[in-house]
Amino acid sequence: LERNFLQSSSSSDPRVWAGCLTVLSREPHFTRYSPFGGAGTVWSKGALERLIQPIHCQQENATAAATTVDGVTRSTSTAATFSIPAFVQKICARIQENLILERDLFQEGMRMFEFIERIY
Repeated sequence: LERNFLQSSSSSDPRVWAGCLTVLSREPHFTRYSPFGGAGTVWSKGALERLIQPIHCQQENATAAATTVDGVTRSTSTAATFSIPAFVQKICARIQENLILERDLFQEGMRMFEFIERIY
């Protein structure tokens, strides 16, 4: 089963496989297993790429500038809107939920592995 699953997926798909499975329950015609991480965990290239990609939760990246005309200083800003990938939107939504008080630990542009390191 594992070999067929690994062969059928692309390395760019973000997947993590546990090298060990534990039995959750045994029923007459069905056994439920649960992955157990640790030694033997396999990370796809896509999963590793997501760990090192910077997380930007702000919809706009604004830069402020000041101009002076006739002795009056005015603040101007230019905003460049960029598209946020769906998985980053999910990360940002979880951060906003603040279930484990992670919102104060997150900094814009932080990579996922840095964020995980701060939480633990």
